Amino acid sequence: MYPRRRMPIARTAMLVGATSHVARNSARQENMAAENAYYRDQARQQEMQQQAQMQAQMQAQQQQQMLAQQQAQQAQQAQQQALQAQQQAAANEEAIRRGIAQHEEERRRLEQQNQQPPPYQGQNYGPPPGQNYGPPPGQNYGPPPPQNYGTPSPQPNNAQAVMTCDQCKSSNQVTSLFCSNCGNKLAH
Repeated sequence: MYPRRRMPIARTAMLVGATSHVARNSARQENMAAENAYYRDQARQQEMQQQAQMQAQMQAQQQQQMLAQQQAQQAQQAQQQALQAQQQAAANEEAIRRGIAQHEEERRRLEQQNQQPPPYQGQNYGPPPGQNYGPPPGQNYGPPPPQNYGTPSPQPNNAQAVMTCDQCKSSNQVTSLFCSNCGNKLAH
């Protein structure tokens, strides 16, 4: 009787042992799957963080490049403005120099034209008292008085200056060529 009883117990022990072994293996596989999922999630998060950092770095580099370009453009504009200001200043200086040179030349020319001996200290340049350097009395050295060099034209007398038109018999002046009433040519 004993042997019959022991066998079923061994079989159940085997079944229980096999079941617990399978259960342990499945628990280990689940734990490993959960750990793998956790590590995969961690790796994904790290990749996403790295991508975000790289994008942020790229954006920062782009902003730095744009800022550097803007600064370079501003520096170039400032250089151009400084160059233009220097050119304008040089042109103004040249114009001033020319103006001064022209003014000096004009002043020298006027001084040469108006060169008069310096006044002598203590003497008067006019005639001595009692002497006259002008023309003698009764003579005039100026321009002659105007003279009438032609025959004067006779002034028509109003009483004799009337002429009648042959056509309309109206009176006209002698100097008229045509009749003031009808426009006919007057015979002289």
